[in-house]
Amino acid sequence: MSIFYYIFYASYNNIDKYICNYLIITEKLTLSKNKIINKDNMFGTFDFVDKKFNKTPFSFSGSLSYNNNNVRYFQENNAYLFKSENISGIIKVKSQFKKSIVHFDLGYKFSKDTYKDQNSKTILLVTQPYLNTNGKISKNLFWYLNSNLTYYNSTDLTRNLFIISPRLRFSKEKSKWEIFLTGNNILNLNNKTILENNSSPSLYEEKTTSILSGYILIGSKLKF
Repeated sequence: MSIFYYIFYASYNNIDKYICNYLIITEKLTLSKNKIINKDNMFGTFDFVDKKFNKTPFSFSGSLSYNNNNVRYFQENNAYLFKSENISGIIKVKSQFKKSIVHFDLGYKFSKDTYKDQNSKTILLVTQPYLNTNGKISKNLFWYLNSNLTYYNSTDLTRNLFIISPRLRFSKEKSKWEIFLTGNNILNLNNKTILENNSSPSLYEEKTTSILSGYILIGSKLKF
């Protein structure tokens, strides 16, 4: 049976009275105070589509979101506008085989953040193609393999990160015990860094952040 889903959401907020930052900048420090101003606004929208076909063992889905935020602030008695914008999405195809020993989830994610005021503009673009697969080795032994390649591109810096995370699971039918072997980010057993942008009015912060190093874990679970 062919199934189609579509979801749409949108919102707009217009704030008549808003407590903003009043900034006093000197050579040694930046002092932030509160000040009431008028007319800040926020807009956001989200779209989602999912389609399953009755004659094709695949499903297709995708989503797209957009958020725009305009914030006014004061610096040395001058009013300025700080704009932040985010657009992100994902598109993927997933197998729906009934008797296959291998299944997959193939997709592409992206996110773009833009920050802008009267003096400067910064952009952080993150893209990630990924492939997740899983299957059955025997009646009681199952395998999983998640992989992705993430590209970070900012105004001044770039980073690439390739992650592979395998997993084996052994579980007998009607048994309360499960044994597993899990690897996370096994190609990067040492710490790697990613790019982040945490900008706000009068402050542009573009930084590299260390992520959890890869690991391998063996364990068991008891189901009650």
